[in-house]
Amino acid sequence: MTVNASGRSFAETVDDYQRWLQEGVPDLTWDSVAVIEHELYEHPQDPPAVPPTRLREGGREFEKRFEAILSQCGRGWLNLSAMTITRQGTLVIAIEWFAEPRIRRNPVSVNWCGFFEREK
Repeated sequence: MTVNASGRSFAETVDDYQRWLQEGVPDLTWDSVAVIEHELYEHPQDPPAVPPTRLREGGREFEKRFEAILSQCGRGWLNLSAMTITRQGTLVIAIEWFAEPRIRRNPVSVNWCGFFEREK
C-alpha cells in the first residue's frame, strides 16, 4: 500500500493544511471544505470532469479515495492547492497529481500550495 510520506491520514493532512492556510491569511475564513480531483497529464487532453466532493466527518469519508490517488502518483508527489473560498463559505481544495498505470509502493510527498483566488 502506498502511504502519505508524512504518515498522516487524509483528514489529518487536510486539518494541518487548513491551519497552515489560516496562519498565512488570517482574515480569510470558511465554514466547510470541498475537494476537486485534478489529475495532471503529460500531454494535455480533455480529462473527465470530476465534481467536487464536499468533505464531511472531517474528511474521513475520502480516505479510501485518497489512498487510491496516492497509489496512482507517478512522480512521488501530489499537491494540495487552495483554489478558492466560495460565497457560500466553502474552501475548495484541488488535489493535483500525475497518474501512472502501475501501482506505486513508495511513500508520496504531499505538497501544500497557497490560495489561488477568492470569489467576489
